[in-house]
Amino acid sequence: MLRYDLRDGFVNDSNNLPETVEEARQVVCNEIDTYAAILRAKIVGNVSPYEAASWSIKLSEAKEKGGPVLALEARQRGVSIDDLAAKVMEKYNAWHVAEAVIAGVSGKHRDKVKQMIKLDEILNYDWREGWEF
Repeated sequence: MLRYDLRDGFVNDSNNLPETVEEARQVVCNEIDTYAAILRAKIVGNVSPYEAASWSIKLSEAKEKGGPVLALEARQRGVSIDDLAAKVMEKYNAWHVAEAVIAGVSGKHRDKVKQMIKLDEILNYDWREGWEF
């Protein structure tokens, strides 16, 4: 069964394989979800939860080309509100393209697994395709 290991990348693991179709579906879907979470974490990086909590406010203000939060941050950084708004929009667009790919690919693979009816088909399913963004 295909697994993703943080150290070794994608590996085939034949230890402790599920014995029923339902168990196999659950385990493979969990592997897919775990890999999607790893990709999301790589994109977000070392962003603090406090910074992440401000993103929706910054985005809203960036779309309006300004607001109190962007104005304060721009003043503290010594940059224009327009430049900061452009940076916020650039990060937003990059993140949402990546998120759309991750959500779409993980959903596609989980949907395929859930439609499979043979245990060996589920355990041998290669879900590595499509994650590039």
